[in-house]
Amino acid sequence: MIQNDARLIRRFVEHWERQIPLYVEKHGHNMTARNILSPRGVGEDVAVDVVTKYEKTGEGASVTAKGAVPKLLDMEATPVYHTVWQIAAAIRLHQKDLKADPLSKSRLLDVALRDIHKMEDNITINGLEKLGITGIVGAARKNSNGKITTSKNHGAWSGEAGTDLYADINDGLALLGDDVDQTDMVLLGKKNDLLHLNNLDSERRPYYEKVSGLFNKKNPNDKSWIWISSQVPAGYVYLVPKDFTVAEFVVAENPHIISYDMQPGQNYYFEVVGWVTPEIHQNVGIVEIATG
Repeated sequence: MIQNDARLIRRFVEHWERQIPLYVEKHGHNMTARNILSPRGVGEDVAVDVVTKYEKTGEGASVTAKGAVPKLLDMEATPVYHTVWQIAAAIRLHQKDLKADPLSKSRLLDVALRDIHKMEDNITINGLEKLGITGIVGAARKNSNGKITTSKNHGAWSGEAGTDLYADINDGLALLGDDVDQTDMVLLGKKNDLLHLNNLDSERRPYYEKVSGLFNKKNPNDKSWIWISSQVPAGYVYLVPKDFTVAEFVVAENPHIISYDMQPGQNYYFEVVGWVTPEIHQNVGIVEIATG
């Protein structure tokens, strides 16, 4: 019986491992963390990712006369440590379930993968204070250049006298660090907040047509810069550049299956496990805009 069970377990694991790439192919375009941040892979054995931060020291380059000694230029390197975290979900099958067609249990895998990627998005956007993870929201609220608050914006985005979504976003861009690469950038928010971009301005044109130019889109109807996520706090949107000097989503291991021997109750457990971490490198690279 044990040998038969082991064979049946392998059948489930092999089937599910084949299903994971199909799930990613179907739903990968909706994975916020893996799409809006710059991705980077590291080795499976990496438990702590070390990023070296360089800062110039000394006076640096200068204009000098012939024969004069130039000013000294040096670099100071500071290591920054980011723990790579396990994100996992468990699947339980009774011994009798092993005789079923693995395809009939694929929904369990779909739910597990959905929960894992939802958690990836959650910690990337909102962080996780108890683990020392700073997310997009936390970084934006620590941006030393400031943020667009309800007292600074041009009216509530839901519509009132003087509302100007274009001006709010343009003012937000001014709060990005000077060295931030704005070539590829999204405006991240909840659906209800971002749908206001469809509102008409004083010229009876939808705001997104004008705003698209701020995101380097040649076609005014290109909405690829609008990124909707239910994980974002209501009443705020965020300018998030896809710049590796600002933030990265680091992957040591993508979700995969681990199986266990029989547990009490004649149950078999399978874990869907991935190892990842979001890394925020500079707070001035993300800006919060209040829409209320």
